[in-house]
Amino acid sequence: MRANRLSGWQFTRQTVIDRYIVDFASKAVGLVIEIDGDTHSAQERYDGARTDRLARLGYRVMRFSNGDVMGNLGGVLMVIAEAMCHGPLSPASMGVTCLPSTPEGEGAVS
Repeated sequence: MRANRLSGWQFTRQTVIDRYIVDFASKAVGLVIEIDGDTHSAQERYDGARTDRLARLGYRVMRFSNGDVMGNLGGVLMVIAEAMCHGPLSPASMGVTCLPSTPEGEGAVS
């Protein structure tokens, strides 16, 4: 997701939104990506409240486990790219053309 390689959209890493530090955010499309480790299973109530607050601020939150990212990074990136192009705050809804991501191993996403 670094260097604008996910369909050309910029994400910032470890950025502050309201009172939270989120893993990745694209303010242009109002999307937050959270990568959850094992500790998140014990804090579902906190994560739910956090997601609700971010949603009230206009952000969609997508959560992925560390296992998903480590075992299927290409699939995770494809899900994120799809959500960006077809969600309520998508680039397409703003009149911007969405380009498909290049599959992992073919040079574009990381």
